[in-house]
Amino acid sequence: MIPVLYRATKYLAVVSVVLLAYSTLVAQGQNRRVPPPGGSQADFSDKPVEEVRKNIQVLKGMPASQLNTVMNLMSRSLGVECKFCHYADGSGIHFESDSLFSKRTAREMIKLVGDLNDRYFHGRHEVTCFTCHRNSTQPMAVLPLPQVAHDQHEEQEGEEHALPSASDVLARYERAIGSADAIGKIKTRVIKGTSVNARGEANIEIVQKAPDKYAVSVTMNNGNVSSRGFDGTTGWMKNNRGSRILPASEGKGMEREAAMFPIEHLRSMAGAMRIVGVDTADGKASYIVIARPDEHTRERYYIDTASGLLLRRVIMNETVLGFVPEQADYSDYREVDGVKIPFLISTSTIEPEASTVRKITSVEQNVPVDDDKFSLPKGQD
Repeated sequence: MIPVLYRATKYLAVVSVVLLAYSTLVAQGQNRRVPPPGGSQADFSDKPVEEVRKNIQVLKGMPASQLNTVMNLMSRSLGVECKFCHYADGSGIHFESDSLFSKRTAREMIKLVGDLNDRYFHGRHEVTCFTCHRNSTQPMAVLPLPQVAHDQHEEQEGEEHALPSASDVLARYERAIGSADAIGKIKTRVIKGTSVNARGEANIEIVQKAPDKYAVSVTMNNGNVSSRGFDGTTGWMKNNRGSRILPASEGKGMEREAAMFPIEHLRSMAGAMRIVGVDTADGKASYIVIARPDEHTRERYYIDTASGLLLRRVIMNETVLGFVPEQADYSDYREVDGVKIPFLISTSTIEPEASTVRKITSVEQNVPVDDDKFSLPKGQD
């Protein structure tokens, strides 16, 4: 009898909190919108999602380009697939249908998360689906046993030592990859290699031109080619289904990739960077460097305490439901024309099938590169 009463009390408590959140958000209005990462609302041309999708209720005002990312954020946080909330039959998934109780519950949970952040964290995304769910549809309410006892003696001996300044760590990173003079001499770069993910293996070509032009072409084994570019101002993409200009949020990410060396991007944020501790990346002790280049982006860099090389970069872009991480791990550094370049790059996202391992086979620097390489092909938009 007691367990039954406990579960009932717990359920009623959750329902009451959800209903409170619902009433609060109705009073506030449900058109809350987070500007896209790296851009303001004024320079963002993406339409609100309710104008391009049917039956949007609690995500009104969200840029349409964030829809898939937000859906993936929720599904990965709960460890489920689309059909957990969206009704499916032999003809496919009916995303606009409200027939499943889990979808209606998800809407209430979105309101709950929004209310918690508004009430207790001044609107910051400190609470997300993952905060409680941790890849499960049932949040864990009871502490699992056995728990490992902490060794107080080890904690006392493991006290942190004084950390270097961000400027010192950046200087070590610059020396590790090459002198400022050697870095400054690299004006163009053409990289060729292979890229492997869940969809298969592809050949890639990356072209860069200082200070901020970038293009990448991916050729699959079946001959299909997709390409993306950034001309210093605007990002674009093209594949066998057509081409389009990218919204400012995606263009911002390509602008970051356009830097010939990550140190150039880090220098631009030097005044806003700080060292927050030491952790491991690729099994190596690394200084953790954090920065916030704008209101909707957080960045974290892991720089090897011994070699000074960049081992990992984590970019977190804000959506209406929280920050979404993207991680890149760098290894197999080799010297080319007096500078060190990682020949193995592993990227991870919240979409496992999109996680990629990129192996570089050749690098040419300071070769002629036409600016047309970075522009959307004429007649395309």
